[in-house]
Amino acid sequence: MDVHSNWKHLLNPMMPKEEEVCLMISPPLTKERFTEDLMILPWYKRLRAKPKEFIRLLPLKKWEKYESEIVLPILGPLSDLLESSKILIKPNATSEHFKEICSRSKFKLVLLVAHHINKGSLIEFADGGVSISSTSKFLLSLKRQEPVSVVFISCESTEIKFLTYGKSKSIQSIGYSSQKVPFVGAMSFVCLWLSFINGKRSIMDTYDLAIRQFLKEHRNL
Repeated sequence: MDVHSNWKHLLNPMMPKEEEVCLMISPPLTKERFTEDLMILPWYKRLRAKPKEFIRLLPLKKWEKYESEIVLPILGPLSDLLESSKILIKPNATSEHFKEICSRSKFKLVLLVAHHINKGSLIEFADGGVSISSTSKFLLSLKRQEPVSVVFISCESTEIKFLTYGKSKSIQSIGYSSQKVPFVGAMSFVCLWLSFINGKRSIMDTYDLAIRQFLKEHRNL
C-alpha cells in the first residue's frame, strides 16, 4: 500500500474533534450484504439497478472465506476505534448517506471507503455505483458556513480531485487514492489515522503521524 501518494491535498489548518469526523464504509461487512451483492439480478431488474462489482471481482465467493480474510481483520481496528473515540462509524454507506453526512455542518472531516468501478468511473456505494462526475457535482453544490474535508479511500480515484479541488468554498480539501488500495490494508491505515484525531492536531499532522507509524509496523506491504 503506497500511502505516500494517496492523499496529497489534506493541507487543512482545521483541527477537527472526534465528534466532527465520520468514517463511512461501503463494502459488505455482514453475511446479508455479502449475499445480496453476490446475487445476480434478473435482467429486467438490472436495467434500473446501480451497478455493483466489488464482491464479484473477488475470488472469495463463500461468506466464511470472505469473513475470515476480509471482515475479521477489519473488525479489530474498527472496534478499537469505536471504543476509544467519538468518531461516527457508518457501515453500509449508501450514496444518500454520503450526501446527508456531507451536508451536516457538524462534520468537518468525512472519509469514504469504497470500491472504484473502472467502467464508467463509478464509486460503489452500498446501494451501487454512482459516477465520480455526479459525486463531484453534489460536492460542488454544497452550501456550508464552515467547509468540510472529504477523503475518498477508493482505488485510482484521482479524477475526484480534478473535478472538485479548489472550486468551492464549502470544500476545504479533497483526499483521494491515486493507486490501487487493498481494502483490509486501507481500513487498518484509516483506523490508525483517525486514532490521532483529538481536536489539537491538523488533519495533515495526524496523517503524517499515521503514515510514519503504519510504515514502521507494515514494512512488508
